[in-house]
Amino acid sequence: MPLYEVAPHYRLDVYEMRRRALERLYLRKAAVDELIVSLQNYEKAKRPKAPCIPFNAARKCS
Repeated sequence: MPLYEVAPHYRLDVYEMRRRALERLYLRKAAVDELIVSLQNYEKAKRPKAPCIPFNAARKCS
């Protein structure tokens, strides 16, 4: 039993508010995930393909 009773029409409003908030949260999460992937792809594309150079006795590749 809940601590207080809520009128049925208010309960529907609360459920609808929660559903909308959750929907917005998932949209934001998807946007952030997409941004992260885009930034990772940008980093990979921007990274120069430098040749290996001799460094002391070993070769150093960047």
